[in-house]
Amino acid sequence: ALALALAAVGLLAATSPTQEFKECYRAKDYPQALKLLDQIDKNDPEVQFFLGVIYDLGLGTAADSAKAHEYYSLAAAKNFSRAQTRLGIWYLDHDKAEGVEKAVPFFRKAVIQGDEAALAN
Repeated sequence: ALALALAAVGLLAATSPTQEFKECYRAKDYPQALKLLDQIDKNDPEVQFFLGVIYDLGLGTAADSAKAHEYYSLAAAKNFSRAQTRLGIWYLDHDKAEGVEKAVPFFRKAVIQGDEAALAN
């Protein structure tokens, strides 16, 4: 009741759809996160990374390797280290001919930024 009263007078900041999406992702409520797709800022690198993981692993939706690659690539281009690591892993998993050659630059970029997961690859 207090939150409702504060919101009514503008004292409680409303959660943006993008923030709600991130909160749903972190809470592993992927179906709810996906309901917000049309409302979120898809230029946000953390959102792009989360979408990459959702589509890569099929969390709350069917797995879609092409969409996972697209979102990982967008976030990696913005120097989001976790996306660089996941994109490197994606190349290792999906491009048997040139995967290592394509993956290594992304792992290097992520390591430079301190992403410990990239060190394992």
